[in-house]
Amino acid sequence: MALSVADAVLDLLDASPMAVVVHDEGGRVRHANAAFARLLGYSLSEVLDLDMSDLVLASADGSHPADVADPADPADPFDEPGTAVPQPDPVPAAVLAGARHPAVREHRAEVPAPRSSSVPSPSGSIADRRMVHRSGRTLRCRTTTSTVDRDGRRLVLMCVEDVAAHERVVERLRHAATHDTLTGLTNRAGMSRHLQDVARSGRVVDVAMVDLDGLKLVNDTLGHLAGDRLLVAVAGFLTAGLPAGCEVSRWAGDEFVVTGPVRSGHGPDPAPDAAGIGGPDTGTGHFDLAAALRRCLRAEVEVAPEVTVAVRASVGVSRCGGGRSPAEALAAADEAMYAMKHARARRGSAVPEPRRP
Repeated sequence: MALSVADAVLDLLDASPMAVVVHDEGGRVRHANAAFARLLGYSLSEVLDLDMSDLVLASADGSHPADVADPADPADPFDEPGTAVPQPDPVPAAVLAGARHPAVREHRAEVPAPRSSSVPSPSGSIADRRMVHRSGRTLRCRTTTSTVDRDGRRLVLMCVEDVAAHERVVERLRHAATHDTLTGLTNRAGMSRHLQDVARSGRVVDVAMVDLDGLKLVNDTLGHLAGDRLLVAVAGFLTAGLPAGCEVSRWAGDEFVVTGPVRSGHGPDPAPDAAGIGGPDTGTGHFDLAAALRRCLRAEVEVAPEVTVAVRASVGVSRCGGGRSPAEALAAADEAMYAMKHARARRGSAVPEPRRP
C-alpha cells in the first residue's frame, strides 16, 4: 500500500536529528521524535504520555527570568552583535495548569497564578526557553514553533535546540582555530591576536622567536613520531618553566613564539649572547625572557625507547609595543634568531645527534 503524505511527513520528523514535538492547544503531546525524547532524558513512550507543562519551565506570562537578557550570561554565539535577544512566546494558560513534573511544580509555586487566557505563539516564532530534563535539571533551549489549524483543532510543532550544546561546539571550534592540535599551545593565529591586543592596549612585551634545532634530524633518523615527542616535550618545558604573564605558542613547524612581561623600563631589544639564548639576568629586577628560556630548555628528551635528544634552540628576542608593531617585533626577533643560528654554524657548533645510553 502506498505511503500517505501524512505518514511520510511523520517518518521524516521521526528520522530528523533535530528534536521535534507536536502538541495540541491544550499542551498535550501528540507526537515526538526520538531526538526530542533523548534530549530530555525520556523514552519515546514516556514523552507521549506527557503534557508540555511537564517539559517547559515557564512563569505566568509565558516567560522565565532567565529568558530575559542578562549581562552576566555569556552571549549566544549564534547572535550577531547588537541583535535583540529573542523573547519567549506566550504559553497557553492550559499548558501551565497542572504540571506533573516536580521541578515545574516547584517553579510554578514561586510565581503568580497564570492569566485566564493566552493565544498560542504565531507560526515561525523563535524563543529561548528553559526545558525540564527528566532528572529535574533545566536545559537552555531555543525553540521554533509553527502552528496549523485542521478541522477546528490547532496543532503546534516545536523544534528544540539545546543552546548549551551549540555553545560547546562553538567553543571547541574557537579553540581549534587558535590552538595547535599536537602541543595544545596557542597557534600562530592565537599568538597574532595576543600581540594585536598588546599593541592596542599600549603595553610593551618582550617577544622571543624560538627555533628548535635538530628536529629535522630527529624526524629523518627516528621518524615523525619521535619528532612529535620532542615538540610536545618542549611545549611542556616552556609552559611549566616560564612564570605567569608569559604566553607560549607554536608558531610553525619547529618554531615557537613566546612573549614575556617587561617589568622595568622599555629600553632597546635585549642583546643575545654567544649561546643564542640571550644574556644573563641582570639582577636589576628586569625580567630576562631569554635567560628564562635557557633555563626551561636545559633538558633532554627520550624521543624513542632508550634514545634521548638534548634540547637545542636558537632564540632571537625583540620588543613589541612602545611604537613597534607586532609585525615589526616578529621580524626583528626572527632576524636575531637566524643571525644566532648562522653564528653557531660558523663556529662549528653542530646539533647533537640522538644518542642511546
